[in-house]
Amino acid sequence: MPTFSQLVRRPRKKVVKKTPEASDDISAAMQRSMVFTFPLITLLIGIRFPSGLAIYWLMFSLTQAYQQYKAQGWGGLTPIVEKLKIG
Repeated sequence: MPTFSQLVRRPRKKVVKKTPEASDDISAAMQRSMVFTFPLITLLIGIRFPSGLAIYWLMFSLTQAYQQYKAQGWGGLTPIVEKLKIG
């Protein structure tokens, strides 16, 4: 269940507006680092706790992804969606 929750969260991060790629900007570097670090931490925590927490994270991620799609469209996933001809 924690793994499935992380698989749902990963594409949602692509929908969000991208960070500037300035190499000297510490906040941009930290955000790129957190994109990989936080899901790993969440996965490790989800494995150790009861499955109810992972189900909550999964439902929260699905709800957030839907809200993000309705508010801003596909965002950074547009090339993938066009390639797969989803919508």
